[in-house]
Amino acid sequence: MTDTERRNKFVDCASRTLPNAQVSRLFDTLEQLERVHSISKLVELARAESNEN
Repeated sequence: MTDTERRNKFVDCASRTLPNAQVSRLFDTLEQLERVHSISKLVELARAESNEN
């Protein structure tokens, strides 16, 4: 799978629950996972907003 195919597949799946800008930031962060100093950044980026009223 090429880098572009991997990104497109990730965006297709993640954009079902996350805004596009958040999906892009999450993918970019995951691509540089070894540089992430705290898992809390990933959790924040991966968290979807609740639609409960």
